[in-house]
Formats: sequence, structure tokens, C-alpha cells
Amino acid sequence: MKTAYAYARFSSDNQREESIDAQVRAINEYCAKEGIKLLRVFKDEAFSARTDKRPAFQELFGLIKTHPADYLIVHKSDRFARSRADDAFYRAKLKEAGMRLVSVLERFDDTPESIIMEGLMASLNEYYSANLSRESKKGIKENVLKGKRNGGKAPFGYTCVNQHLVPNKDSETVKAFFRMYAEGKKLADIAKTLKLPFVNYQAVLKNEVYLGTLISKEWRKENAHEAIIDRETWDLCQKRIKDSPFNASHKAKFPYLLSGILECGTCGKRMVAVSCGQKYFYY
Repeated sequence: MKTAYAYARFSSDNQREESIDAQVRAINEYCAKEGIKLLRVFKDEAFSARTDKRPAFQELFGLIKTHPADYLIVHKSDRFARSRADDAFYRAKLKEAGMRLVSVLERFDDTPESIIMEGLMASLNEYYSANLSRESKKGIKENVLKGKRNGGKAPFGYTCVNQHLVPNKDSETVKAFFRMYAEGKKLADIAKTLKLPFVNYQAVLKNEVYLGTLISKEWRKENAHEAIIDRETWDLCQKRIKDSPFNASHKAKFPYLLSGILECGTCGKRMVAVSCGQKYFYY
């Protein structure tokens, strides 16, 4: 009896895609019909196929090095990859292991015509992914320009009404927080007096949403909604943050020219300047 592994996936950027359960059900029905023994199902939930950085996917290809089967079965080829490069690379890995990729809904065989069709499907899958990303960015930009929020929890002090931020009763606490900080009061005293529900004070103090500015990815729109903080109070707070002795830039012994500029290419977080003696510097 022929044996197979199954791979199922859905991505968080398109919840209309077939669920994991529906994919596995279709694969089980296919195996029963074709007389194939399904050894194991690998599942990646909320992972895009634009990259191969998928836990179950990598576990699968680690396993087939030592325990290959006859087939790797997917519901559709776009569950396998949405990158032509990844598609070709991992199909080659399967071939090395003596395995063949099988799509339940797209029937390919070993004919030359199927090779062309598989390449065409890989291109279409990549196009779909790239086009979806473009349309998503376009929608985000349009929302920002219209002053609409693109999802997520509304910042403290605001309520989201029909995608627009509207100040609520907590906005008075935000005003008091900014005002007291601008007056020079200590953060610990402010927090104790106002019983603040948040702990990342600087994140709030630097959040331009309280100026009425809407920011999403690379787009921003000023006067997008009603501001809670006036410009004068905002500027006083930013000056105090900059002049604070606790600001890392005031404690550095050497001028780190890229401080506050460099970001990690993997996680997107700010990189921190470090020195090793007086000779080696790195981020």
C-alpha cells in the first residue's frame, strides 16, 4: 500500500480560505478512494505560504529526510507554497526523497504537459499572494486617508465608532496625565494619583494618536479625529522626554550615530548600541 503525509495550512490574511478541518477531510477522502495509507497530518494555522518559515512545514521536511513516504498530499497547491522559488525548491526536496506532491483538487501526473501546468499554477499562486498584499496595502492607505482606523484595540481614551476614533470618558485621564507630566511631576506620582491602567507611560506619551494623527504602516494623516492633547502640551512632554537624564542617549559614552534609526530586519524592533571597551562598537 502506498503511504503519504498530508499538509494543511491557512493564513490569517484571508479567513475565507478553506479551514484546516475541511482540507484534512478532503485529503482523508482522497486517500480512502485511492487506497493510500495516511501516516501523519502536518498543520500550520495562521501562517502565510509566501515564506517557508512555517513550523509544521519545516518539521515535515525534516522528517522525510529519514522517513520518506510515497506522497505528500495537499488540498490545493497554494497550501504548499505561494512562492515560485519555494515551490521549485521543496518539490526538488520531495523528488530527492522519492516522493511526489499530490493536490486533491488539481490532478497532475508525470507527463510533460503536467510539468508546464505545475509551473503555471506556482506562478498563479505567487501572483495571487502578491496581488492580495497590494490590494490590502491599498485598502489600509485609503482608510488612513479617510481617517478610518484599520482594526486593533482603540487606544486608551478613545472608542472606535464606525472605524473612527471618538474620545470617551477616559480621555480626561489622558489629558491629566499629559498635563501633569508637562508640569514636571514624577511618573510614579502621576500614576499613583490617577490610578493609570497602563504601565508603558512613554509609549502613551509618544503616541501621536492623542494629537489627532492616524498612523498605519507608512501612511499617516493629521487631524484624522478629535485630538485629546493640544500641541503645546504635547511639545512640552516631548521636550521633557528628550531632556530626561534617563534617556539612553544622555548616558552613552560614545556617539552612536545610528541610535534610534536601525531596526532588526527580522522582528522590526529597535537595535541597541553597545560598546566593547573603546575599540569595538556594534548594535
